[in-house]
Amino acid sequence: MKLEIDHLSSPSLIEAYGNKSFKINKVSYSGSIIITADNKIIKIGNKETLFSNTYVKSVLESDNSIDLLIFGTGKEIVDLPNKVYSDLVKKCINIDVMNTSAACRTWNILTSENRRTAAILKAVN
Repeated sequence: MKLEIDHLSSPSLIEAYGNKSFKINKVSYSGSIIITADNKIIKIGNKETLFSNTYVKSVLESDNSIDLLIFGTGKEIVDLPNKVYSDLVKKCINIDVMNTSAACRTWNILTSENRRTAAILKAVN
């Protein structure tokens, strides 16, 4: 699986979301995305689960010194699989699973506080 990566020079604030897309720093991204703590936006497919090892690995490869990994699971909250949870806890990474709307708001707050946060966000209508 090939992941498309954009590098942003300023903090990645989410300006809008919906219509299966996100608007970050005046750039629109269609589909689900990963935002890393070092301002990379990685476009991901909507067909695979957000909890894919590929996606979690891409966050950790980017920077494993994050304060928090946020999962935005769409309109509904979806439980984190036990294997993913235990792997992240072993690496001392805090995790929060919430709907995408709450995840976007949380991302913006933590980013504005200069917290080292990463997010895996499912696009919603």
